[in-house]
Amino acid sequence: MSGETGGDRPAHERRGFERYLTCYPLNIQVGDRGDTGDLEIALIQDLSARGAFVLTTTELRQDARVKLHLDFGDPPVVELEGRVLRCERRPPDRSEVWRYGAAIELVVVTPELAERVVELARGLAET
Repeated sequence: MSGETGGDRPAHERRGFERYLTCYPLNIQVGDRGDTGDLEIALIQDLSARGAFVLTTTELRQDARVKLHLDFGDPPVVELEGRVLRCERRPPDRSEVWRYGAAIELVVVTPELAERVVELARGLAET
């Protein structure tokens, strides 16, 4: 499913890169370049080389800069800078803890980092 997609699907449903379904905790930071706010726990729902969909306990402002802190063990932490494309309140029957879902676009993605993110995403999706 790699490659550009689109057609007549809504913009938020168009995917340029394969997304891997995951369920993995991370820390998220909001602020200037995503590093001035406190770390908050979040959950990655899906991950690709260019973005992620995360579940959070607090609402994230559209266009806010964020930093995703992913702890995979060795090396211990991968930090990804991104910006919030949208943040939506989840239905009450599905959101006892994770009240919001946010689409995050990664803003600094080198080819090496994209390859590493895909490798990590594939590993998470297989577990």
